[in-house]
Amino acid sequence: MQFTKSISISSGKGGVGKSTLISNVAQYLSLQGKRVLLFDGDVGMGNLHILFGVNTDKSILNVIKENDSINDILTPVMPGVDLIPGGSGLVDINTLNPYERRNLIDAIDHLAQKYDYLLVDTAPGIAEHVLYLNAAVDHTVIVITSDPSSFADAYALIKILSLYHKVKKFSIVCNFTKDSSEGLLLFKRFSEVVHRFLNVGIDYLGSVPFENALRKNGLHRRLIMKERLSSSVIESIQDISVRILDERTEIKHSKGLQMLWSQVVGLA
Repeated sequence: MQFTKSISISSGKGGVGKSTLISNVAQYLSLQGKRVLLFDGDVGMGNLHILFGVNTDKSILNVIKENDSINDILTPVMPGVDLIPGGSGLVDINTLNPYERRNLIDAIDHLAQKYDYLLVDTAPGIAEHVLYLNAAVDHTVIVITSDPSSFADAYALIKILSLYHKVKKFSIVCNFTKDSSEGLLLFKRFSEVVHRFLNVGIDYLGSVPFENALRKNGLHRRLIMKERLSSSVIESIQDISVRILDERTEIKHSKGLQMLWSQVVGLA
């Protein structure tokens, strides 16, 4: 049976470049012939569609609140990549009533075998729905930078997920580094702190170097691989994507996407 591998990309704080990273990973996976479903998990404040240069009038909020079909909101953003938009307008997914929660679960369930990968771009921080998303997926990726607050908040996110949601394995991406050596050094520092206080496993997916063109890319909301950036930026994202493709961790496929959504909306 074909299963969808689910991966979240999260961070302790905003502004670390995770949305740009996940969009470009999705692009790379699609170029390798993989079918990718992107979910903008920042429900109510989603903007992932902007990075692909597409407009969307509907979002996951239409499924939750208006009983729309998931097919009504599913947005193709490039060949091989579809997006479930997060929508705009404040909403607390934890306040959904049982009927709205069941609508969301039923809507997503039939997608379970259509895609090779589900990539979830969570909101930053430790809100309850962010924790549920990270706990429900097969593989949790945390993005950090050298900013001390990013470092500390990422540690807090891992601590809460490990102690209260039983997540015991994480992958780390270091963003906005000067070069690969600085990225590896940052990971080693972070790893030492994590292993000193927490009983979890973490591995290094890689780093993405900072350059002015990359910052400009983020501000203009475009896909990096379509821009004229240095080869080191593009190669680093490709290397991270290859490691995701080659990853050998045990996959909790028995949960499936319906169980994932059941956990997200509090019915599991």
